[in-house]
Amino acid sequence: MILGRLIYVIVRLVLLGLSGNEFTMTLFLSDAFASVFTKAVPGIILHLVLIPPVVLAMERAGLSLNE
Repeated sequence: MILGRLIYVIVRLVLLGLSGNEFTMTLFLSDAFASVFTKAVPGIILHLVLIPPVVLAMERAGLSLNE
């Protein structure tokens, strides 16, 4: 998740630099935190709720690649 934020910053820096706009810390903080609370947290919760049962079901069905 931290790596995703770093990649986001790099991409924004490149895209805004190409368009001639400045990527300020204020812009980053407002955009990053707004997206964290509106998009990231629900996605994180879904991952934490859905992935473990899927992995357990795959292991029980003998479809796990980690054995």
